[in-house]
Amino acid sequence: MASVSHIRPPRQSGFTLIELLVTIVILGFVIGVMSSAFTQVAQILRVAAESGSGFQERWLRTRVLQELVSNLVLTEHASSRLTGTADAFDCLTLASPLAAQGAPQRVHVALEPVSLDDGRTGTDLSVRAVEPVPGTKPQEVATRWVRWPGSLRFSYIDRAGKEYDSWPPAEDRADELPSELLVRPAA
Repeated sequence: MASVSHIRPPRQSGFTLIELLVTIVILGFVIGVMSSAFTQVAQILRVAAESGSGFQERWLRTRVLQELVSNLVLTEHASSRLTGTADAFDCLTLASPLAAQGAPQRVHVALEPVSLDDGRTGTDLSVRAVEPVPGTKPQEVATRWVRWPGSLRFSYIDRAGKEYDSWPPAEDRADELPSELLVRPAA
């Protein structure tokens, strides 16, 4: 007896037309929602970049002041020692913003009162080369490095933690560097 085998039609793989249309509609909806969200994020980033650009510049310039102070050089020569008041200080540093990194340069750093656009008082931090690096011209004009609102002054902290308005605090301590140099609001 002959056996009859059932031949099944081959299964088709893939999606039906209805499934494809539903998928396309869902993707269109998701893309519409996401493009709106991406547009809002792009706008927020643009506003943040425009308003934050001043902050970044001030932060970088303040960082340069920190580098200048953290790279002070202590020398035997009286003319190269750190001397300072509440308004300004002269020092020898290896991190002058006006010279190549690592080149020792004597600079004058000053806090100068200014009137801001809105009528309030502000303070400019300026840096000027006292002695130029060999092979460069002396800098006649001080470079305004950063501007802060309010009146500011320098303070000098010794190793014992005592604060002074000028440095050195005594003639016998002229060969010392302060352990900290602060920019504080003027009292």
